[in-house]
Order: sequence, then C-alpha cells, then structure tokens
Amino acid sequence: PTEGQPCLDGAACADGLTCADGVGTCARLPGLGETCAVGARFCADGLGCRPSDNTCQPGPGLGQECYLNPPDYLCGAGLGCDFGASGSVCVAIGGAGAACTNDRTCGADTFCDFATGHCATRRADGAGCSAGNECRVGSACAVGPTGATCQPIPARDQPCVDACAVGLTCQGPGGACVAELCVIP
Repeated sequence: PTEGQPCLDGAACADGLTCADGVGTCARLPGLGETCAVGARFCADGLGCRPSDNTCQPGPGLGQECYLNPPDYLCGAGLGCDFGASGSVCVAIGGAGAACTNDRTCGADTFCDFATGHCATRRADGAGCSAGNECRVGSACAVGPTGATCQPIPARDQPCVDACAVGLTCQGPGGACVAELCVIP
C-alpha cells in the first residue's frame, strides 16, 4: 500500500514507508532530525534512531552507541555494531583474522567465525558450512545429501529448503520460491 492507505497485515507498506503504529496507515519514513517512527522501520534509509532525543540521525562514530533502524543497527562509514555486556557500540570493521562477535563487524567477503571469534573469508559454493553465515553473498548454507554446504540462493519458482532470493519466500520445506506478498488482481 502507498502513503495514507491501510497497512497490509498490520505491517507491510511500499518502499520508503512504514506502518504507523496504533494507526495502521502507511506513512513516509521520517528524515534527518525528525522524530523516529514506531513500527517496522524507524527512519528513512541511511538514518537511525538516536535514543537520547528520539530523532533520526546519520550513523554514530567510533565508540558510540549504535542506532536502531529495523531490521538492523546503524553506525558511521567503516564501522559496524558490536554487542557486548554493556550494550551496543560502533567499532571499526575488520578483515580476515580480526576479532569479532558478529558479522556486522567483519568486512566485505568475510564472516564472523563463531568457533574462533575471528573474521574469516566467506566460503565458495560447495564448501562445508554449519552456522549459516559462512557462505559468499548470493549463497546460503543448505543441507543436501552430502551434508550442509554453501549453495546458490534459489530464484523464483526454483526448489528451496528455507532461503530464497530477495523478494521471495520459500513455500514450505522442499517447496518453491514464490513472491513474498500476494497481489489481488
């Protein structure tokens, strides 16, 4: 639905909009300096909700608290959100071998290897996987006859186990990738 129309299933709206909580109507995402929205998204793309004053702001700097803009957290350029006992904090993104607690703190083409606590190079298709975050972009960890391996993410109408290309969802285990939302003709 577009701006001013009721939200689908109480949550879904067109790109750049959010379902205004308590109203159930699609509204534009707040921009720089505006009060954060309440709902599925808080701010426009590239902005996060600064907790100190509940306004939409660009990503915070090194050592500062991460800003939230579901479904993710936001930090300034070159920084990723690390989670520790004292909360979330923006840290420098590391390459292969850097210490990590999650994928947000590892650079492009790397992932956080939870077994070692260090960033590692993403695995190619056919390589073994276990935690689901190890595969290269465009691939996912899938269980097959030879065990769990990195496989290309299925496209529309291709067989799937759980993952599908962006905008698609897996219709049942062993099903097929279909559009996320139904459209009434």
